[in-house]
Amino acid sequence: YYSIDVAAIENLKQACGCPQLNIADPPEAKKQILLNSTHTAGSHGDEFFKKMINDPAPFNVRKQLIHHTTDAFYNVMWNKTSPLHRRVKFVLVKGELDPKGFILIKTPGYCNAQLLAPMISPELCNKQMGIYHGDAAVLLRTEIAGVLL
Repeated sequence: YYSIDVAAIENLKQACGCPQLNIADPPEAKKQILLNSTHTAGSHGDEFFKKMINDPAPFNVRKQLIHHTTDAFYNVMWNKTSPLHRRVKFVLVKGELDPKGFILIKTPGYCNAQLLAPMISPELCNKQMGIYHGDAAVLLRTEIAGVLL
């Protein structure tokens, strides 16, 4: 999942000069403009990404790594022939950021053995939730490593 809010979408559309632009499937000519725009905090709905982009030092992360991470997400989302494309979920969070809870998810071992993880929306019961699913992150890394090797 990559959550984004209305303000970030508007920022991306403004950078491209296209108020009707579909961020999930833009024309080829707009992709590099969008990638460059994702390197600013205003183009993210996630507070964590905003903080890291504004000041990566407290997180002990190089700014270039953050840029490469967001570039990779968007490139996989746009490349429908990528084996990772089906694993990407782009979600527009409605309204202002106002999470009502935080969920930690742990999947049973037999799901992990089959490389399965539940896909859970950051909006449950019409309330925003923060979600951490460590097993899903490990499974995705394993799948990416398999594709690269």
